[in-house]
Amino acid sequence: MNKLAWTIAIIVIVIWSLLSLGGYALLNVSAELMTQNTELVSKHPDVTGWLVWGLDLFRDIGVFVVISVWALVSLAIVVTVSLFQRGRKLLGGRS
Repeated sequence: MNKLAWTIAIIVIVIWSLLSLGGYALLNVSAELMTQNTELVSKHPDVTGWLVWGLDLFRDIGVFVVISVWALVSLAIVVTVSLFQRGRKLLGGRS
């Protein structure tokens, strides 16, 4: 049961990692698309400069959020399996 639980946890973490990678890619592509099209908002160089800076900041904060959520959920999966295994041992189950 121990190996099965950890195998399932690893599979879930891999699936979660792929979903997070997809979210990161979507965020990066959309931020890059918006950054490349700032001249559609204004032709003034100061305005486009500030827009590019703001969109880059948005992308950087978004990447931090995606990585943080990925790490927290992955940690939660590992902790859940560990607590499940510990609970089974405390209740007299086989390891």
